[in-house]
Amino acid sequence: MVELDALFHQPDWQPTPVAEFRVKVAGALDEGGEVWICVGNYTSMVGDIVLPRAETIPWLRLPFWLTFWRLLKRTVTRAWSRELL
Repeated sequence: MVELDALFHQPDWQPTPVAEFRVKVAGALDEGGEVWICVGNYTSMVGDIVLPRAETIPWLRLPFWLTFWRLLKRTVTRAWSRELL
C-alpha cells in the first residue's frame, strides 16, 4: 500500500517539496509492481502520476460531518502524541 501522507509529511510535520514528493510517489508505485493501492488525496500534486496507472478508482462520498470529525480526531491525536506517519 502506498500511503501518500507518509510520503508527504517529514519529521515535525514538515511538508516534502512537491518535486521530491512526486519522485517518492513514482518510486513507490514502481516498487508496487502491477498491484498497488494508493491511499490519500493529493490529486493536484500527483494525480497525473497516479490516475493514469490506476485500474479502479473508488470514490467515497461520505457525509461532511463524518469526514470532518474523523479528520479532527486523527489530527488532534497525532499532534498530541507526536505520532510519526
